[in-house]
Amino acid sequence: MSIIAVVADVQVGHEAALWPDGYKNHNITPAQTVLMSYWKDYWTSKDVKNAEYVINLAESIEGNNRKEAGRSLVDVNLNIQKDAFVELLKPYIKGKKYFGLEGSAYHTSLDYNVEEQIAKDLGGEFLGAIANLKFKTGHVIWATHKGGDAMLYRSTMLDRNSLYFSAIKTKLGEDPDLILYGHHHKSFRVDTETRINIIAPSWKFWHPIKGAAKFAYTQPTIGGLIFKLPKNKGPIEVVKKFYPLEHIYSALREV
Repeated sequence: MSIIAVVADVQVGHEAALWPDGYKNHNITPAQTVLMSYWKDYWTSKDVKNAEYVINLAESIEGNNRKEAGRSLVDVNLNIQKDAFVELLKPYIKGKKYFGLEGSAYHTSLDYNVEEQIAKDLGGEFLGAIANLKFKTGHVIWATHKGGDAMLYRSTMLDRNSLYFSAIKTKLGEDPDLILYGHHHKSFRVDTETRINIIAPSWKFWHPIKGAAKFAYTQPTIGGLIFKLPKNKGPIEVVKKFYPLEHIYSALREV
């Protein structure tokens, strides 16, 4: 059996995302205190400790948050954000094979490829925009950061993309057994006759960017995924390590 740990959209550098306590003299926020406890629980869980592989579906750092003129950032220095992410992950992936992917241009540096440098810093491999991986169990996993623009009807997007894959499978080498996406911060799964299609959760709490116009349908799923691949291409087991969504910025107030 092969076990794979999958994380996405960690977005280190934002006050509503992970940050190592005291790193570069920054004290963590209430949101980060909760998230750090979740992060530790995920990486120290039995299945993740036994994982041979780690796939990071990108957007490891927040970037410079241009849309909000840099507000809500723990540190505006993107190199420090990158190093903080490495600090968070490095203790947990010793002995594991790390695969990093490319994210959107918004959450990276204009000077260099942040995700590629993270992979180098972790002693892993940067795969670019797409991962098309065949494991020793015979399973094929295809992954990319963003699968489409569907914020509401995610099942439609997943089902549509799966149909596209069925149409071009002869050009892929082998038909994927599992297709992975990040980006949406809300986990969703659609199973078809031939594969599992799934959006990974994120590690960033909801934050009132541009007010709260999209509050109801932008609530994230917090946590990570674990995939267990049995030998001889047996059925893939999906383990969801999801955590309670703390409404740090939208808590109920008694008046």
